[in-house]
Amino acid sequence: MVVKKTHWLFLVLIISFTSCEKEKSIEKFTCNLLTISNVVAEETIEVTYKLEATGDYTISSWFYMDENGKVELFNPEVPSEIKVSLSHLKKMQSGAAGNVTEGSIKISYTAISATSSYIGIDQCEQKVN
Repeated sequence: MVVKKTHWLFLVLIISFTSCEKEKSIEKFTCNLLTISNVVAEETIEVTYKLEATGDYTISSWFYMDENGKVELFNPEVPSEIKVSLSHLKKMQSGAAGNVTEGSIKISYTAISATSSYIGIDQCEQKVN
């Protein structure tokens, strides 16, 4: 009788240890974001650049184009929104670099005039089930 109880206890312990799941390690997903570029056709236009993120992320850099060219920010605050005025033939574009464990990073720009609309968006997302 003592032997049978020992076998049952041993069997229960083996089943308990083999049925436990190990905690999965989630790899960071590297994000290199870049919006489409557009060139201003109007005399001037106001462009709104945005940087947004959710969840578990890190953003090492974000850039946008202003009247003088590329402006790059390292370890930027999130969320960020910057409005710039661009003149004829200037380039609109934004980019960012970072990592997402679970969540998202999104960059965008919008510019609307009486005759045109410009929109550029890029997003990096990782979801864990």
